[in-house]
Amino acid sequence: MDGIGKIIQEQRELKKLTLEEVHLKTRIARHFLTAIEADDRSVFPAEVYYLGTIRTYARFLGLDGGPLVLQVQSPVPVPEKPLDIRPLIGSVPKKPVTKKTIIAGTLVLLVLAAAVVFYWHSCFSCTALGQKPLPQSLPALSPVAAVAIVPAPIIRTTIELRITAVKNTWVKVVSDGKIVQESTMFAGAQRTWQANAGYRVVVGHAAGVSVEVNGEPIKLPISSPHIAQLVITKAGTRISIIDSPRPQAVQSVDTTQSTSAVFPVIVSSPTVPAGKKHQ
Repeated sequence: MDGIGKIIQEQRELKKLTLEEVHLKTRIARHFLTAIEADDRSVFPAEVYYLGTIRTYARFLGLDGGPLVLQVQSPVPVPEKPLDIRPLIGSVPKKPVTKKTIIAGTLVLLVLAAAVVFYWHSCFSCTALGQKPLPQSLPALSPVAAVAIVPAPIIRTTIELRITAVKNTWVKVVSDGKIVQESTMFAGAQRTWQANAGYRVVVGHAAGVSVEVNGEPIKLPISSPHIAQLVITKAGTRISIIDSPRPQAVQSVDTTQSTSAVFPVIVSSPTVPAGKKHQ
């Protein structure tokens, strides 16, 4: 037990807040809040998400998240000292030079000397008889023209989705009918998925993320904290922008823009019936 969860739980109870109230105000999933107060990091996909959620939760309660993160952060492993093999190399005994070794070396030198004498004698004999000696080197080959290799075009069979968080933003991603992301993405975090059929994405803060489909950026036509809903298939990408979670605050937007030659992007949102005023 790290003990950090008890500190955070006591601070939340001191402020008379429930887990549901913290969830609604921070957009942190309730099971993540429960896991932090129980010092259970097993429900988080990676340690960076665990530490980032602790920092956000502590800041919301008025605590300094830095010292708390340092208490639960895993220590960096120290590399072991490499083995020094120099004493082992130095301990190899050297073979003494024997009389047999000297005789064998002398015989090798005599054979080499005899080969050199025979070569010079053969060259002299060929010259005296008017014969041309053998060429010392082969004729140079004619250069071959370089052939340019053109890479084959890449044919995609899947859809790649990449989301980068610019600000702390709640994101839900459904890939081929399966939920693969449903939590807060902290600023600087980046996730990538591969799907065969497509995605359904809900972003709580449209201006807080950047979205790419198959390497092409998808421009969200809004700069304020609106909710964005994206439906991404091989035929294209449809984006719905909502001004506010309340239905009566929705404004009508219906435009079409093309961000790539492969995936057209359609942006739309529900319209308000004529004759009704916003509350």
